[in-house]
Amino acid sequence: MTTLDIKREEDKVRNEMKRMKNPTRFALVTLAKSLIKARHAREKVLEHAARVNSVVLQLEHAAAQMRVIDQIQTSTTLLKGLRALMTVPQVQAICREMGVEMHRAGMIEEALGDAMDVTEEEEVEAEIEVNKVLDEILGESLSGGVVTRTTAPAVEQEQKTDVKDEEKDADELIAKLSGI
Repeated sequence: MTTLDIKREEDKVRNEMKRMKNPTRFALVTLAKSLIKARHAREKVLEHAARVNSVVLQLEHAAAQMRVIDQIQTSTTLLKGLRALMTVPQVQAICREMGVEMHRAGMIEEALGDAMDVTEEEEVEAEIEVNKVLDEILGESLSGGVVTRTTAPAVEQEQKTDVKDEEKDADELIAKLSGI
């Protein structure tokens, strides 16, 4: 029996008490007692439902803890296997090597990015200058024409020097890191 059913029974008893034409004290007391019993029964049902919900939550919590314990045991087994394969100094050496390689890759990528940015800007400037000179000499606009040489040799030499300096700096940094 649910609490809703008990509540309906209580309402029926109340209505019956109100509908009685010539109620006797004995009949009213009997109905009142059954009303009180129904209320107590409803309270007990609610109390038991709360206990059952509490037990369900405790079981779910215990199941979650068991899953966590299983995962910890699995990771412990994996770490033991890893420890058997490699020692701490080996892992440190690998980490250092990876750091150096990542640093190199970052520096090379940065240098290439800077070189490409400068080259594009200089290419546009050079094309504008060439068009101005051709306009002055020929009196025509060659904005749609193709220019074969976009950067001056001096600029290319300067870029090569910058790249060599950056490579030298990177090599010095690697040597310092290797010493650590």
